[in-house]
Order: sequence, then structure tokens, then C-alpha cells
Amino acid sequence: MSSNAARPRLDPETFSGDQAQLTTFYNALPPNAVRDLALEGFRRLAERRHKTGDIARDSSVKETIDRMCLALIAADSDASIRTGEAILADQSLEDFYLIYLAGAATRLGQWWDRDRVSFVDVTVALGRLHALVRSIEQPIRSRPNRSGAKRAIFATAPGEKHTLGVTMATDLFRRRGWHILLLVGLEHDALLSRISRADATALGVSAAGQHAAPQLARLLLDLRIVRPDCRVFISGNIVSEARDLVHSLLPDGVAQSVEDAERLLEAFTSHAAGHVAVKDRRH
Repeated sequence: MSSNAARPRLDPETFSGDQAQLTTFYNALPPNAVRDLALEGFRRLAERRHKTGDIARDSSVKETIDRMCLALIAADSDASIRTGEAILADQSLEDFYLIYLAGAATRLGQWWDRDRVSFVDVTVALGRLHALVRSIEQPIRSRPNRSGAKRAIFATAPGEKHTLGVTMATDLFRRRGWHILLLVGLEHDALLSRISRADATALGVSAAGQHAAPQLARLLLDLRIVRPDCRVFISGNIVSEARDLVHSLLPDGVAQSVEDAERLLEAFTSHAAGHVAVKDRRH
């Protein structure tokens, strides 16, 4: 349980606006990729909490997770946010993420394996689950940025082997006075760990093509939890190859050129100081 003071809230307007686009994104992925995302849930994040396993075995928690699953696939799309609000009324945000939403994602994968839910059910549920995470309203303090420094992170999507473009972009931006942390060739866990420790609040992720979409989905969802202050734009061939798919993932921005990227970074870093709200990430 957590106190009622400064309790995070779910914003129905954000949820309503995002769920359809995110469902479109998941519906465009191959079934195997959707299955992996559902089974993966928030497992890696949940593993950070030793008590999660014991709590998740509690019968009342199991019932609530089942209720969340049913809400995620319900004909009434607002059932998801009503159930989420009821959980957040009694639980901390950490437990909401790592016990209830993680449990619901994993349970949906199990139901799919048992033919209890369809591919369409799971794509709708994942879209709504991702929208719930995006709709969290909570005051957050961005990481301190050194006075006058223009800082950002450039990274390739998890597992991406094409690194020349982002490496060249890093050199160009450094020549323009930017302090760039370059992260290439890393898998999901390692990349998430490095980003979570970085002091920059702007991140550009490069992907060579549509094949990287599932990895981008997982990265953006996990970053929303561990670095809600970080603004993310997507670049690379995936933008021209699968522009609609990229936009349906709802990044903070999309860059097709160096000029696009610099405009986004200037906008992101100019708002990095002080308190911001998660809802301000909408675009």
C-alpha cells in the first residue's frame, strides 16, 4: 500500500487517444513478435524486486491480475482505465507496473498459449497496456544537466548491427558542440541499464528497418517506466521504410535528417530543467 499523498493518476484523455494507435502498431507486427512481447511482459523489470514473486502468489493479487486481463480485452475500452484507477487507489506506482501490469502481460501470453484468447485479443490488450503506461500522470524531476551543456544519447535499437549512420551522426553533432553518449550494438538489458544511468534527457534511437519494430516497442515501454523524464525520437531507415508503423508507436519525435534531429534535440533539452509532468510528453 502507498499513501494518498501525491498519488500518480491515469489520464483518460491520453489513454483514449493513444490506445487505438498503439493497437494498430501491435496489430502490424508478426504474431510471433506479439507473442514474445506478451510473454515477456515486464519480466526483466520485475526481476529487480525480490518481493514481487511472493506478492504475486497471493490469491487476491492473482484475482486482481485476472480482472486486469479481462479489462484489457473487454469490448468496453474504458474498462482498462477504470480497473487501473482502482488498483492505483491502493497500490504504489511501482507495484502497479511490476506486479499488476507485468502480471497481466504475462498472463495474457499464457492464455494465448492455451487458446483462451486470440491474436486480436492480445494485440488490443498490449495496445491498451502500453497506453496505460503512457497515461500515467506524475510529477517527476529531470536529471540535472550541466550548465550550458547540450547533452544527448544516441543509440542503435537493441541488437541492431548497422552502426555507421549513428556513428557518423554522433561525430557531426559533437563537432556542433553537443555532448553525445554513443551506445551501439547493445542488447535490450544492457542498453536500458546504460540509459537509466545517463544524465542526458534526450535520446535518439536509430533502426535500420521494420525488423526492429518489436525491439523499439519494448525499449520505449521500459524507458517510460525507468526514465519517464527522457524524450525519445526515432531515426534511421525504419522511418522511411515503415513511417506509419513508427508513428503508431508514439515516440516523442521522428527524424529523417540531421536537421530534424537537431531541432528535436534543441526542443527536448530546452525543457529539461526543473519539474515536468509525464503528460507533457504528448505530441
